[in-house]
Amino acid sequence: MRQSVASEVGSAGNDFINGFVWLAHDAYANKQLLYRLMPKLHVLQHEFARVGKTGFNLKTMSCFSDEDFVGKVCAVANACHHAGMMKNLIHRVVAASYATWGSK
Repeated sequence: MRQSVASEVGSAGNDFINGFVWLAHDAYANKQLLYRLMPKLHVLQHEFARVGKTGFNLKTMSCFSDEDFVGKVCAVANACHHAGMMKNLIHRVVAASYATWGSK
């Protein structure tokens, strides 16, 4: 990532954090507790600072696909009858894997 783009991403990230904090403070002051989500702003602040200084692409360290895969496995497990759950889970994961990557 070019340094000019990295600096812009870092700055936009800080603007987002500042805007979120302002909105949260305003909502709290007006007794409007609207969101159940508490983002980890401190972690985001460090990540945006790292992008701004180094140009490091945050997508290279993303774990969303890993978490999504775990969720999919859990959904398959919950759809199975408990008596044969492990066997059925393995069959379904293998079938889904083959459907995705097996024919290539």
